[in-house]
Amino acid sequence: MDSTPNGLNITKILFTNSIPSNEELFKACIEIRRKVFVIGQNVSEERDLDGLDQDSIHYLLLDGNYPVGTARVRIVDEKAKIERVAIIQEKSKKGFGTFLMTHILEDIKSNYKSKVAELGSQLYISKFYKKFGFVEEGEVFLDANIDHIYMKKIL
Repeated sequence: MDSTPNGLNITKILFTNSIPSNEELFKACIEIRRKVFVIGQNVSEERDLDGLDQDSIHYLLLDGNYPVGTARVRIVDEKAKIERVAIIQEKSKKGFGTFLMTHILEDIKSNYKSKVAELGSQLYISKFYKKFGFVEEGEVFLDANIDHIYMKKIL
């Protein structure tokens, strides 16, 4: 595992009455998802923009002032559903995803009443989430024509 990159910080974007707390930073989250999922993995824009963003907590990872990663979390009952985790290609496998996931899991534990974190991992990256204590559940399934597996972690 790479050491944590220097100069990183994470901004949290919340929604109130369907309005993000910072429109510019929220747009940066969407742009990262567009680069990673829509352009990089041929996921349709309609699939990525699924109408759940306004019900989510968004995390934007900045390297200095440059947006490099994002994720969203939806709190549903006592579950934290981690979704749309994305790191831009040029920062992939350099510790940025580890930094982001560590922050998200700490934030969920500290600020929300969630007892479980869940995610639908693309199959090829499930090993990454296992490092954080996530375990695979169920069978492999297709989402946007990409193999996925459900994963869960007790908080």
